[in-house]
Amino acid sequence: MFSFFIRGLAIALLTLSTAFAQTTPIKPAASAASAPTAIEWVNGEITKLDAPRSRITLKHERIASIKMDAMTMPFKVKDKALLDGRKVGEKVQFVVRMDGGDLFITQLRSMP
Repeated sequence: MFSFFIRGLAIALLTLSTAFAQTTPIKPAASAASAPTAIEWVNGEITKLDAPRSRITLKHERIASIKMDAMTMPFKVKDKALLDGRKVGEKVQFVVRMDGGDLFITQLRSMP
């Protein structure tokens, strides 16, 4: 009779633990999409300006956040005002973001 009681208790505990495991909410691990992203300022030099088309060509260092090697390439700017007062040869720092498959300069400042 004692072994019957132990067997019943074991089954009851197993049932409870299974039910508890199914109803206990699991906290998801923080994902990269929900984690705040740090701003990466990249050093560069202006090699060409095309304000009417909202474009700037920069010779820039490696951009780690998007795994891009150092190179010279054109970028679109989100706001044409970022190009106001800029000149070819100026050393700058910039922030680039991917939006709809295109790279955009979202912030631009003169090198300190």
